[in-house]
Amino acid sequence: MVINKKLFYYSLVSIVMVTFIFSCNSDKIAPTPVGKLQLTKVRAGTIDLKLTTESIGIPIDQPLVADFTAPLDTASVSKGITLTKEGNNVPIKISFLNDNKTFSAKPFNALANNQKYQLAITNIVKGKNGESFAGIILDFITVAGELKILSIKINDIDVTNTSVVSNVLRKISIDINFSNPLKKETVSSSNISLNGKSPGELSFLLADQNRKLTITCVNDLTHLSKYKIVLNNLLRGAGDEVFNGFLKDFYTALDTTPKFPLLSDDALLTLVQQQTFKYFWDFGHPVSGLARE
Repeated sequence: MVINKKLFYYSLVSIVMVTFIFSCNSDKIAPTPVGKLQLTKVRAGTIDLKLTTESIGIPIDQPLVADFTAPLDTASVSKGITLTKEGNNVPIKISFLNDNKTFSAKPFNALANNQKYQLAITNIVKGKNGESFAGIILDFITVAGELKILSIKINDIDVTNTSVVSNVLRKISIDINFSNPLKKETVSSSNISLNGKSPGELSFLLADQNRKLTITCVNDLTHLSKYKIVLNNLLRGAGDEVFNGFLKDFYTALDTTPKFPLLSDDALLTLVQQQTFKYFWDFGHPVSGLARE
């Protein structure tokens, strides 16, 4: 068999060049691109936080739970999550759920009522397989607290759990103790009233760091009458705690003060004799003078 040396040489050179070209291009092949990590929902208890605007009425005692489209790199989550209030960090405990697709950030202590907080999920957070996250900041305001009545006294008598309040003296003073300090500007006659027969003007006094309200009536109430003390739901706590309103009925006692001058027995007997004679004299017949009887 005769081998053409020139043809063999050109073939060998071609094979070497092709091999070299493929080996060079193999270094330029792009790696498989890594996907994006998406946040689908953030909730506190049963309340969903809005991802684009400020959320209002978020519970103070529930963890903040965030759901993602892929498993998370747990180490990056621990570094990339912060909860702040007025720029100060709020300590949180982070745990993972749903095969690490969900994290739960629970504050060590309950959040404050009616306060603004900020949850930052930064771009430090990554997916388990290196997926990137753009980062997001969620602003929310916690739910307002509730203003409650702890006790109520009428003329120093505790009537908190009394259904029928009777025999209340006409000179009235009502003491109400609240769970939180009151907002002074809401303590007014437009929010607190006494309904009944001619109650007159009310005056208000705050004490015990504005937790105790004393209501007095300038005038004495009418005896043996029904009255209703009304506190409407516009009354507020100093921290804007919400009040649900309050009603309490009571009945005034009999007025036992004398309605006529007091007389001695002798003076009373004389008065009876005088009035008896006066009766026969005043109503006698104008001609005969006979009594009507």
